[in-house]
Amino acid sequence: MSKKDVTFVNRIAPRKFKSSILSWNQLDVLWEWLPDTIYIKEPLIAFCSDENGNSLRTFYSLCGDNEPTIILIKTIKNQIFGAFCSSSWSKRLEGNNRGQFFGTGQTFLFSIYPRIVKYDWVGKFKNANHLSPSQQLFISAKNDSFSIGGGGGHFGIYIDENLSRGETHRCDTFENEPLTNDDPYFDSILSPPSVCVFIKFHSEHSKKVFI
Repeated sequence: MSKKDVTFVNRIAPRKFKSSILSWNQLDVLWEWLPDTIYIKEPLIAFCSDENGNSLRTFYSLCGDNEPTIILIKTIKNQIFGAFCSSSWSKRLEGNNRGQFFGTGQTFLFSIYPRIVKYDWVGKFKNANHLSPSQQLFISAKNDSFSIGGGGGHFGIYIDENLSRGETHRCDTFENEPLTNDDPYFDSILSPPSVCVFIKFHSEHSKKVFI
């Protein structure tokens, strides 16, 4: 199974990293899921729709070269979920990646509220020789949308070019349940602090950040 429910954590997220979306306990859960080489690094906000606007083009310009990143989405129903993206978004511009999927098996989906669950890549639990192409669709970044996970006719997460509307469905890459509780179609626009946030990581300590 690619599903991982968390009931306790051993890691503590950096307390300089203050969040108006997640509580400390929720941040600690998220940090528990990060790869060992990443969670020790300093997190920084690469893009926040409250501050940088609702433009996918702006997001690409601010986040393109960052690797890895965390997508954090809060909907109008206060549901919080997202994805850990192991590859830089600038890879969308490389050769055969244009209009195609890219990324690695470290990518995963998660839900923080109201459910706490992580969905790893199915390739971590199956023989790589037995994987179908639809089980290896990690990240797609186009001019009018981006998506995480694919296969089975659906995306794990899909967001439009205005970072305002999206979908979450079961997909072959992660064999996940939809990350929202009811309607798979969601709206991420609200007055602050509801945002679409992209977190990058830096190996050196830096200024305080707020989300």
